[in-house]
Amino acid sequence: MIYSFKNDNTLEYNTPLVDYLKIHNNYNDENLIYSKKYTEGTFSITNPTSEFKNAYLVNGYPHFDIPLNICLREIDFFLNGGNMYNYNFYIRYGDLHPNKPIPKLGQLRNIILNNSLNYLILNDVKSFFPIGDISIKSIKSFKEKYNIDIDEEELFKMIVNDRIPSDIRTKFDEYNTHTINLIKNYLNNLNLPTDEFVIESSLYTNQKMYQNLKSDKRFKNELKNNGELKYTLQELMFIKKYAVQENDVLINIIGANQSDHVLKVNEILNQINFNNDTRFLTYGMCYNADEMDYKIWSNEINKFIINNDIKINNKYITPVYLIKLLTVLLNNDNDIDFNKLNKYKNNIKTICGLLSNLIYKEEIKIEDNDLIKMMALVNYNINRAIEKGSLNYFYKYVLSIYKEYITNQDKYKNIQGLYFKFMDTCQYRLGLKEENSVKRIIKWNKWF
Repeated sequence: MIYSFKNDNTLEYNTPLVDYLKIHNNYNDENLIYSKKYTEGTFSITNPTSEFKNAYLVNGYPHFDIPLNICLREIDFFLNGGNMYNYNFYIRYGDLHPNKPIPKLGQLRNIILNNSLNYLILNDVKSFFPIGDISIKSIKSFKEKYNIDIDEEELFKMIVNDRIPSDIRTKFDEYNTHTINLIKNYLNNLNLPTDEFVIESSLYTNQKMYQNLKSDKRFKNELKNNGELKYTLQELMFIKKYAVQENDVLINIIGANQSDHVLKVNEILNQINFNNDTRFLTYGMCYNADEMDYKIWSNEINKFIINNDIKINNKYITPVYLIKLLTVLLNNDNDIDFNKLNKYKNNIKTICGLLSNLIYKEEIKIEDNDLIKMMALVNYNINRAIEKGSLNYFYKYVLSIYKEYITNQDKYKNIQGLYFKFMDTCQYRLGLKEENSVKRIIKWNKWF
């Protein structure tokens, strides 16, 4: 689920298709579809209205045509990684602690969501991986590692008030650096690259903000018994650091079990009339996923892969790739039970089929047809998926393209090259290409 604290969670975007529709048809960001239910094939919207120009009504719904050249320009915009937005996107994800730096299997869902959402947005997006170094458990493990004879609570206050002795500060920085390297190496080995780490204690270098929050009478209920900030106010410090411009969009990825926390943060944002675009993307629980040891959980998942012959292009997928597939296949609200993977088997095999056999063939002739019209809605569906915080929304659209092509292969044999390029790019934008260790923008030749 996506929690947006603006009255309207839509994102303004511009593509050749959107620009054409706004000028030619008076389009107003309605739900856009391509349908053959009442016509031979026309574009329409899901709400009855007479406000569209250059359209005819069927049962109160406007129907209209879009020229082939506009459709091709829209597809080309997608294949070339065109920038749809004038926003700066920030994503907060991960959130591990130095006392337990290796993510559990279930926590990888959070990390993969970020990874794929990065590719879906593609341009002007930056991710932050917080390290919870000031939890009492983390401070305790730091003390034990460096034999520091200071009470945990006292050491905590030293850190957040920026009064930590220089020799202890050096050790604390070393402690955090070691944690970051452990996480980075672990995730790199899983082909889950990280962008930038944020040490939670670094938020407190802004002492003015910290002291103002502590002394603000509106937040007296958000202080601990010792007078320190509860997590909600620390959340506010992060938000006010990274979502400060009007065109900033901050997406926080967090477990659905913390929805009460999210709603509390919303309450605080309303209290201070904070109007910038802050969103929380929640995801379901992962049952039987407490294992941190890669060798143990990967062996268990690999048994499922082998027993069910889960392959792409005749090659068994990796355990991590299976988790990527589940992240795309399932709505974020769905729980994942790693002891009951069989219930996802059919859907996994379907997506593996979709990703297989993308054999390049040069297109012979580009002509107007249903597949091209459906493909022209790709950027619209990407935008809707980002608004909803749902990879699954975009996957369902990609699946509809796949089914249309497979069902009518003879009809589309002249545009096999275009279809291949399109599906390959969709795979990339879903974060399902194994070479996605470094972001890139795919460039394809134009056809017009």
